[in-house]
Amino acid sequence: MYCCEPKERIVNAALELFGEKGFKATTIREICKKADVSLALVNYHFRNKKTLYDEIVQATINEAFDAVSVTDFIKEEMSAEEKLKNAIRLILHRMIGPKGLGNSPAKVRIVLMEMTNPTDTMEKIFEKHISKIIMLISSIVRELTGEVEQEKVIRFVSSIAGQCMHPLFAKEILAKSGLTIKSTDEDIEKHAEHIYKFSLNGIMNYYGEKR
Repeated sequence: MYCCEPKERIVNAALELFGEKGFKATTIREICKKADVSLALVNYHFRNKKTLYDEIVQATINEAFDAVSVTDFIKEEMSAEEKLKNAIRLILHRMIGPKGLGNSPAKVRIVLMEMTNPTDTMEKIFEKHISKIIMLISSIVRELTGEVEQEKVIRFVSSIAGQCMHPLFAKEILAKSGLTIKSTDEDIEKHAEHIYKFSLNGIMNYYGEKR
C-alpha cells in the first residue's frame, strides 16, 4: 500500500531526482521507476518531462514566497531604514524560515541548479517573484542614497540579497565554519539584524555618512 496518490509520488520522485541530477540528466523512466508508476500515468498528469519540471520548480518557489507576503513586512509609512530591515527579514523567512525553501534539501538543490544554470523556467520565476524583490530593494536603496546610477543601485541590491541567500545555499559550509542558523524566528531575527546593520553601514559609508 502506497503512502500517497500516484500524482504526488510522481512529484516527490521528480523533485528528488531533478534536485540530485538536474533537468537534462534526469529521465522520465527514472522518475517512473522511483515513483512506481507507468509512463502513461506521467504523461496523463504532466504531458512531458518539461511540463513536470516547470510545475515543480514554480510550485516550489510559489509556496515559499506566497506563504511569506511582502505586505506582512513592508508598510508604506515605514522609514527607509525600517523598510530595509524588514525586506531582509522577508527574504530570510522565504529562504530559511519554517515555510521557506530550506524546509526541503531537494528544493534547495533544485533552486540552486536553476539559479546557476537557468532554464526558461527561471524567466517565469523572475517575472513573477525575483523582479519584484529587486524593485523593492532598489526603491529602498534609492530612499537611502538619493538618485544614483542604476548600476550602483543593483550592486547594493545584489550585496543585500546575496547575504540573505547565503544561509540557504551554504548551510553546511557555515556550520563547519562555526555558524549554525536554524529556521527559528530567533535565529532569523538575529541574522537579519546582522545583515541589516552590515548593509546599512555599508551603504552609508559608501557615501561618507556613517550610521
